[in-house]
Amino acid sequence: MNIKKIKIVFILFMLITPYIFSKEGIIVGNDDKILKTFRDGKKEDIIKLADDMSRKYSSVILHLGSRYVFKKGSFFYYKTSRENLQIFSNHLKKNNIKLYLWFFDSYGEEKFNEIYEKYKSIFNENIDALKKLDIEYSGLVVDFERINGASNKFKKRNNEKLIEILKYVRGNLKNKKLYIFASIVDSKIENKNRGYSEDEILKYVDNIIPMLYIKDEGFVIKKGLVYPVMRDERVNQLIKYYKSKKYKIAVSWENGIIIKKGDNLYFIKTAYRDNIIFKNLKEIMKVDFEKYRIYYYQAKNNFDIKRNDLVVEKISKGNVLYFIELKENIKQDTDFIWEYFLVNRKI
Repeated sequence: MNIKKIKIVFILFMLITPYIFSKEGIIVGNDDKILKTFRDGKKEDIIKLADDMSRKYSSVILHLGSRYVFKKGSFFYYKTSRENLQIFSNHLKKNNIKLYLWFFDSYGEEKFNEIYEKYKSIFNENIDALKKLDIEYSGLVVDFERINGASNKFKKRNNEKLIEILKYVRGNLKNKKLYIFASIVDSKIENKNRGYSEDEILKYVDNIIPMLYIKDEGFVIKKGLVYPVMRDERVNQLIKYYKSKKYKIAVSWENGIIIKKGDNLYFIKTAYRDNIIFKNLKEIMKVDFEKYRIYYYQAKNNFDIKRNDLVVEKISKGNVLYFIELKENIKQDTDFIWEYFLVNRKI
């Protein structure tokens, strides 16, 4: 083989390598960003987005909405949103990247039962619309969390309803994949209490995607030091269980600011340490753990932080704030990362 041919082969290899060797899939779940991107984006913006995902990730899970995802008030009600969804799905297929669409989305018993009352109508209407739009996708992801509520009084009351939904979807999804996001732990009893009868669920889905979201479990302070409730040991226990079951693991890549109010700690703001907020803070110390580090800061002056819930939090000079920063090694055993716009610093 001459030098010219070697160069051509090398260039082609470099071009296709990102599409082959990326391990994790990405979840696109920021509703505001999804709405603005697909409703307002131009064709070239959507192609650029699909190409960026194709270079970095092995597959994409896109949140379409909770229920009727093409009706008025939904992200994909708009003509431009639908056209851009077509462009996006076609371009991912061209790049050999699998796209999974995510609807059916609830948290808590009340919201779950609202969906249960009309799940057939929701599914049929959404799937019919996808067919008419000729959207290219490899499967569906559903997300039902805490379907039995928080009280032990109602244990397992909705488990059979969840199985009924999954059975119907599986029977009508034909040859496409079906996955379920599930906040499961390493205890079958606790999982059943939460609504997840694992063995029954696996009869109808291709796999379970457990969600490993460290900041969502909250934080505690002991002897002056801040820890996530889900500490390193617990994370490793859960990963070990998920891997033993061959589940696909989703991890949230979300750093942010924590404040103390009374005896409680609250994660209030997703951020990176180059955020303008940190100009108002003086680093006191940092503590390293296996999968994350905790920074301790003191406010140099009075300032405001707009929290994730858009409420303005007033910070006074001298207040102590904390910051959790996840390490790269937390991604090692995961199949999906939450969330695209967050990870790529587009929030």
